[in-house]
Amino acid sequence: ATAVAEAQSEANALREELVATKKAVTIAEAAQAEASTASAAELESAKEAGAATAAELATVKEAAAANAAEVETLKEAATASAAELASVKEAAAESVAELETAKEAIAASATELASVKEAAAASAAELET
Repeated sequence: ATAVAEAQSEANALREELVATKKAVTIAEAAQAEASTASAAELESAKEAGAATAAELATVKEAAAANAAEVETLKEAATASAAELASVKEAAAESVAELETAKEAIAASATELASVKEAAAASAAELET
């Protein structure tokens, strides 16, 4: 009878150990499932962050392209302005040359006028005598 009691006691202890092991396995499985779900959520979050970063990079590339286009437009405008300035300088030089010619013509006219006055004075003097 003692051997039977010992065997029953041992069987009960084994049953309790088995129940405790099953509980531990259930808890471990639940923890593993929870960790797996968290990892999937983290992975999804990382994918979203990667997509956002790619979108930001595309935006930065577009802005850089727009800036390059603006710089090119500004260069073209500066070149056009330089050409206009050269044209204005040429026109000013032509105007100065024309003004110089006009001054020379006026001086020549003044000389001619002085000659005409002298001739008129001489003619008037001759008429008086």
